[in-house]
Amino acid sequence: MAYVVKCDPLDLTVGQRIFVQVPTYGGASPAAGDVVFLWFAGLGEDAGLAGRGRIAAASDDHPMDLFIMVDAAAPAMPLTLDDLRESRDATDGSPTAGLARKLYRHSLNKVARLEDQEAESLDRHFDEAPAPQTSRYHPLREWLSSQTAREFVASFAEIEQVLGTALPASAERPQWWANTTKAHTNVQREAWRAAGYDAFLLKAQARVRFVKRSSSGSPS
Repeated sequence: MAYVVKCDPLDLTVGQRIFVQVPTYGGASPAAGDVVFLWFAGLGEDAGLAGRGRIAAASDDHPMDLFIMVDAAAPAMPLTLDDLRESRDATDGSPTAGLARKLYRHSLNKVARLEDQEAESLDRHFDEAPAPQTSRYHPLREWLSSQTAREFVASFAEIEQVLGTALPASAERPQWWANTTKAHTNVQREAWRAAGYDAFLLKAQARVRFVKRSSSGSPS
């Protein structure tokens, strides 16, 4: 049996034993030995799929006390609420729709049982990351790498032309363009960071300012 625990962010290390206290959702009844995926709540840079482990011990209390042995931290392929947004009202029975219902629509911290396909979907995020060229944002990386200006502004329309597809609705939020280096954040950030730029949303203008980073890693 596999479960997902949505909780406040924690420091995770492989081999670490962690403690969380969460209410059960949908009749979940996790027990020692069950696989558990850790999902950090909130909208910060730590939010989203964060780790995987096995339950070492579970109480019968409500909320439930869970002791978890971490066997994977910082998934190779990030997954956040932004990735589930479009499926939050879906009823097609897909793994993404199921995860969106448990993690997006019902936002409070919890432990919820996962269907087999949902668990397999989350598990794949801990496999080796795909090659950069497979990312939908690879064309943006290539385009930015060809730029010579230290700083310039590009419209959403220009960026969409480079990508060959529309930006998601979440691109209107500053968090989507955050220049974090956290391992389990969204893959689009690797496009501009790998090209040597930081990105800054010009709010309510549908434009983005790209600034080349110095050798120290800060905007030059």
